[in-house]
Amino acid sequence: MSGPPFAEIAEKHGYYFSMGELGLRLLQHQLYDGCGAHIEQVCPNAWLIQSGNPVFEGCTMMTRETGVKFAACAMGTMATPRYAP
Repeated sequence: MSGPPFAEIAEKHGYYFSMGELGLRLLQHQLYDGCGAHIEQVCPNAWLIQSGNPVFEGCTMMTRETGVKFAACAMGTMATPRYAP
């Protein structure tokens, strides 16, 4: 395996990304990190509600690395009212 350590860890668990995708993930991480720091500084009691992808990565990163109150809604949850009896 070649590339950054996180690529090796991902591949070990069956996740394969191109380097372009990995670069995008790094940019997203920086975005979440910056948003989290800004929310903690400006309005620490605020809730951040994420309704767009990458929901899993955003939720995981924000809850592990910041103190921001965070809720995420995946696309499936938005369609549920149409299918629920």
